[in-house]
Amino acid sequence: MHMKKLLSVLLAALFLVGAGVGAVSANAADSSDTVLVLDYSGSMSGTPLNYLKEAAGIFCEGVVSGPGTNRVAIVIYDSRVVSLDFTSDYNAMRKFIDETYGGGGTNMTAALKKAGDYIGTSTASVKNVLLMTDGMPNEGEYVASGRYTSADYSYYAYANASYNAAVELRGNCNLYTLGFFHSLYSGDLEFARRLLKDMESDGYWEVIDPDDLQGAFNDILQEMQNEVTEAWWEALPGWLQWILRYLLGGWLWMNWF
Repeated sequence: MHMKKLLSVLLAALFLVGAGVGAVSANAADSSDTVLVLDYSGSMSGTPLNYLKEAAGIFCEGVVSGPGTNRVAIVIYDSRVVSLDFTSDYNAMRKFIDETYGGGGTNMTAALKKAGDYIGTSTASVKNVLLMTDGMPNEGEYVASGRYTSADYSYYAYANASYNAAVELRGNCNLYTLGFFHSLYSGDLEFARRLLKDMESDGYWEVIDPDDLQGAFNDILQEMQNEVTEAWWEALPGWLQWILRYLLGGWLWMNWF
């Protein structure tokens, strides 16, 4: 009992001191901006797109309902790019996802650059981009000389441009990639995996079955929320981190031993 009272006193003291010193920086860190980049190209038509819309909507709800101040911007691409600015309004996100329709090719580079424009305006402590695709770039900008050659992929020049855009983007944010490879096989599937793994900075996920999309989005959401928690912790002064670790160690000792 004596130990518990001591810890209670320490916690109260920590609150009084930390509230004035650590809370400001912690609150500043407790924010995130996420750009969700979704492939609505022709190969997504029908069941794949329906599953994607549902999973993406649930993902957006999870982001904005998490602790702290969180916003989402949405970039949808096929041959063109359409987007929704950063918002915390889930209904606006859902409406945009549900009422946008696609078709045509895959202009991945333009989508990544649009995501970069949004990230460039963000002042959040944690900045995320999630790129989802069911194929490979085949429209938009192209770069003949780069990471990939014709031996890798017939439209390799578009892949070079997308890779370059991803490298520039991930210098300013956490870049996650999700391959929904429901219609790729053999060499195309192998290269698509390679491309998305080359692009990501913080994680790559892959699904084949539409039923597995939601699970992948949930896993990525958890990773993003962990980034916010880490940013909150790192914003605390070093001495405050040390005291919190000490108090946690004491609590574990009392309750487990």
